Amino acid sequence: MYQEDNKTSVIKTVLSVLLFVLIFILAVKLITMVFNSRKSYLDNNNMEHNINSLQNAAINYFKTGVLSNEDNSTLKVTLKDLMDKEYISELKDEYKFICSVDDSYVEALKTGNEYRIKTYLKCNNKSDYVYTFLDSESLKEKKDEEPTTTVVPETTTTTTTSTTTTTKVATTKTTKKTKEVTTTTTTTTTTQPRNTEPVVITTTKPVIEKWNINYNCNGGTINGTPWYHTGVEKGQEIILPVPVKKGYTFWHWEDSTGKVYSGSLKPTSDITLIAKWY
Repeated sequence: MYQEDNKTSVIKTVLSVLLFVLIFILAVKLITMVFNSRKSYLDNNNMEHNINSLQNAAINYFKTGVLSNEDNSTLKVTLKDLMDKEYISELKDEYKFICSVDDSYVEALKTGNEYRIKTYLKCNNKSDYVYTFLDSESLKEKKDEEPTTTVVPETTTTTTTSTTTTTKVATTKTTKKTKEVTTTTTTTTTTQPRNTEPVVITTTKPVIEKWNINYNCNGGTINGTPWYHTGVEKGQEIILPVPVKKGYTFWHWEDSTGKVYSGSLKPTSDITLIAKWY
């Protein structure tokens, strides 16, 4: 009886150990799966964010008039070129390794009435690229139209008036007939020109309604300025600029409520955006 109880106790102990080992292995696998999934998400998200930042910086550079209007013409600008022109700061992957400034580039190809934008990014041992198509008008900066002024000189008016008068003349003698004498008098009135200033009529072309967008670079700069302002026509969608800050990588824009903006924006009111860095 004692031996059976001892044997049963050993079996229970072995089963408990095996169960513990099995639970431990499952827990390790589950943690590994979650970690790898999280790592994959961060990798993809960081690469996508860096590609968008590089593409937006290049589009802002293309808007300065450097693109050719000839069909099938191309223009290629590297990450290093954009950094030298202060359109973007250095890009880093999720491990803080700096992305290649010479191998990463954006290329614009003119095809008909639009441009094909290819953005290629290489960071450490990973690389990726995307294609974007933009029409020619979206890569042009619009300027406000100036009012026109017309000067109309004052004119001089001359008026002529004619008056006819009939006079009856009677003699004192009854043997004489009464004679009728008709006299015509002409009066001319002339209005002399006045020494006054010319009349100025100013006509202004319709003013396009715009939303004001203010960029607070939060320690960084856009084109050398910490505060950047632009106007956007109502209903128009724009590509958000990418600020630069030495030693930091641009993350995204936020408004005063903490709402995140990246890539493009179609404003519905005046807005102030604040740059976020990491």
